[in-house]
Amino acid sequence: MKDICVIGAGVAGLVAARYLQEKFCVTIYEASSSIGGIWLYNKHMTGVKHTPMYKNLRTNLPKQLMTFRDLPYDKGIPTFLTHGQVMDYLERYCQKFSISNLIEFDTPVISVKPDLSSDPVKWNVSTTKGLKTYDAVAVCSGSFNSPRFPEDIDLSSYSGAVYHSSTYKDASDFTRHESIFVVGAANSAVDISLELLEGWQKSF
Repeated sequence: MKDICVIGAGVAGLVAARYLQEKFCVTIYEASSSIGGIWLYNKHMTGVKHTPMYKNLRTNLPKQLMTFRDLPYDKGIPTFLTHGQVMDYLERYCQKFSISNLIEFDTPVISVKPDLSSDPVKWNVSTTKGLKTYDAVAVCSGSFNSPRFPEDIDLSSYSGAVYHSSTYKDASDFTRHESIFVVGAANSAVDISLELLEGWQKSF
C-alpha cells in the first residue's frame, strides 16, 4: 500500500484524508495542536500556531454551501455559522471517518523535496520531528497563512501601530481613545469595522 502525506488538518486536509485512506496509508502533519486550520480560534495563539480567526466571526456563506455530502449540519443551528459551530462540525467529521488517528499534531513541515533517485519519484518530507519518504504529498496548508499588505501604501513615515486583519481578535484589543483607519472593503474589513463601531472606537 502506498504512503501518502497530507500537510494540514484544516478543511481541505481532512477531506483529502477521508477519501485517500480508503486506498492508501495516510499521515497528516498539522503544525498546531488541533484540527480546523483557520477555523480554530484562540486569542493567544502566536507564531506557527496563529490563525486569522476573530472572536465574533460568522461565516459569509450559508451552511448549505459548506456542507460535506456525507455529513449534514444539524438542522437546528443558524444558516450563518459561528467559528465554534464550524469547528464542532469538523470534529464530528473526524470522528465519523476515523481521521484523528492519522494526524500528527504539533508537527510543522519544514520542506518537501523529490527523491530523484527513485522511480517513480518519491517525496522526502522533513518535519520538526524528522524525515520520512512518501509516494505522494497533498499540500492542504491553505492560502491564508501569510498576510498581504497593499504594495502601494507607504507607511514609512507613519508612527502609529499597524495591524493586519489576520491578527485582529476582538475590539478589546484597542483602547477608548484610539482612532482607527481600516484599509479595504472586503469581508474582514467590513466585519471588523462594524465591530469597532459598536464599541467606543472611531473608525474610518
